[in-house]
Amino acid sequence: NNWPSNTSPICVKSGIKCSSDGSVIELNLQNFGLDGILPTEFFEWRSTQNATFPTVPLSDLRKLHIHEQNLAGVVSTSIGVFTSLTSLIIWTEREGSISALPSELGLLSQLKFLSLGSSSFIGDIPVEIGNLSSLRKLDIT
Repeated sequence: NNWPSNTSPICVKSGIKCSSDGSVIELNLQNFGLDGILPTEFFEWRSTQNATFPTVPLSDLRKLHIHEQNLAGVVSTSIGVFTSLTSLIIWTEREGSISALPSELGLLSQLKFLSLGSSSFIGDIPVEIGNLSSLRKLDIT
């Protein structure tokens, strides 16, 4: 576990960067040694109140990086609520381990960088990604 105890403030935990008002603006889970199924609740974290995903302000989240992990699961349609995201990286080391990408990715209007490990996903890339008018770099290698 790379994070200090659950009693420590969220903004001092490894991989988390907060603004001056305490809102989480970056969540970087690169090389955290995560293994298993990515819980659907992860993408609903902004409203979840449980021990696994504590309630923290995520409405200002700008960077979400989940990569170099051994995860499987679903990218929830709830990802569309993170409308402040400017950078999103999702890929795992398990080939074909994440089911189809949701069309709600097209709601991330501030997104400038999107990296999706193509071997991690099953299915097509949603056409709604074409709605991302701020997108400057798309990496699907």
